[in-house]
Amino acid sequence: MTRPTWSARDAPTLVLLSFLLAIAGLIGCGKVDKARRAEEQTTELHPVAQTDKWGYTDKTGEFVIRPRFDFAQDFSERLAAVRVNDRWGYINKTGRFVIDPRFEGAGPFSEGLAAVSVEGKWGYIDKTGEFVIEPQFDSARDFSEGLAIVTAGDERYYVDTIGKCVRKADREAGR
Repeated sequence: MTRPTWSARDAPTLVLLSFLLAIAGLIGCGKVDKARRAEEQTTELHPVAQTDKWGYTDKTGEFVIRPRFDFAQDFSERLAAVRVNDRWGYINKTGRFVIDPRFEGAGPFSEGLAAVSVEGKWGYIDKTGEFVIEPQFDSARDFSEGLAIVTAGDERYYVDTIGKCVRKADREAGR
């Protein structure tokens, strides 16, 4: 069998072939993303109250996580805030606590962080339950595009994901 030889005149063909292979790879990655999104949608769980406790059902209405929480929020970034005995923690989609209930208040995860309150002040934790931004605010909103609106006294600010004040927020922002 003879080996193919390439010459300079074959360069445009090689460039085109490389381009087509790159496009095919990107399309394949898109299929993986679509498959992952479809899997997440099929395993989407919804908080539902039964008598005085909350649990989670799948799209067929069957309980996947039995009702045992005092209150339950929607899943966000694969975790959901739930209240047990007046304290909030976070569970995964199997119902196991990933972050034990120890907060007075809790919001959904957005951009890897969740607003939680301790002793009347709000800060932000990561998905391990560690504070990334210490509790210091009177209120705290979800992150969007790297910023969150927080309130300290009568002032409203935009903070970034490390807690640095980026700028003042106008009175109507985030309401």
